[in-house]
Amino acid sequence: MPIKSNQSRTHDPFNFVAGDTWQIEDCLKDINGVPLDLTDVAIGWCLDSLDGSQTLISLTLGNGISIDEPESAAVITVTVPATATATLPPGNYTDWLRVKFSDGEVRTFWTGIIRCAAMPNFIDLQTYEFLFDLSDFRNTMTMG
Repeated sequence: MPIKSNQSRTHDPFNFVAGDTWQIEDCLKDINGVPLDLTDVAIGWCLDSLDGSQTLISLTLGNGISIDEPESAAVITVTVPATATATLPPGNYTDWLRVKFSDGEVRTFWTGIIRCAAMPNFIDLQTYEFLFDLSDFRNTMTMG
């Protein structure tokens, strides 16, 4: 029989871009693979420097973290707003997701590497939209 443990898992590296909204979704399960009931829990997610010396972004349930309905399905979504990622320098970071249950048990469910690429050097969103406006191209293709 294989040994089972409630140790945290290390996720594969995630690749995101500074200045974008980041979303991470997961189903939190017990050691038998059964979704946990997330009623009355506290959940925290943070993004730390690779060496763990600095927390750069921290989110909590109701402030960037949501539990999908029904709570017994144990699906959570972490949404890191673009305003929080915009100031991150490109590089590698470590993220963590921890849950405190109503009985006081605290568990780290995941940790892993997040690779953050530099934000594109677009002046603003209107410039970005202009760069990809193909209407002139389409007009020349239909002229005779």
